[in-house]
Parts: sequence; structure tokens; C-alpha cells
Amino acid sequence: MPCGSCSPSSGSTNAIVHLAAIAGRVGVDIDLDAFSRLSDETPVLVNLKPVGDGYMEDFNTAGGLDAVLRGIADKLNLETRDVTG
Repeated sequence: MPCGSCSPSSGSTNAIVHLAAIAGRVGVDIDLDAFSRLSDETPVLVNLKPVGDGYMEDFNTAGGLDAVLRGIADKLNLETRDVTG
């Protein structure tokens, strides 16, 4: 879900460029149209600088990434394996 969390956190569009490059290096095809649709459907929940108005300490005080993930839980596949297995 790397870029699933970029969109709601006003993350850089460069994240997709880097993800595509990494995927290409390891021979994994990614669907850029799917990322575009996800971006269109996902609200921006965090408005941080340099694009937005807030600061990282505001984000942390408001609940941080846990709060963002709860805000987009309906868009996440919670069955996906992560670093904890």
C-alpha cells in the first residue's frame, strides 16, 4: 500500500515514479491507471507542507499515520501481508 497512503497524506506524485522504477527493476508490472483511479477516489486527509498548510508536528498531534490509515480503511486490503508477516 505504499502509494495508497501517499494520496491521502498529500504525498509526492514522485512516489509513483519511484515505485514504477523499482517495480521495473524487479520485473513487476504495475497498473498506472489503477493508481490514477485510486488517487481520484481517495480524499486528501493530511494537508502538510510544502504543498499544504500544516506541519509534521500537527500531523503527529492529530494521530499520525494511524489516523490516516483508519480514515482510508475501507480502501485497504487488510488481508495483505506486511512486514510482520
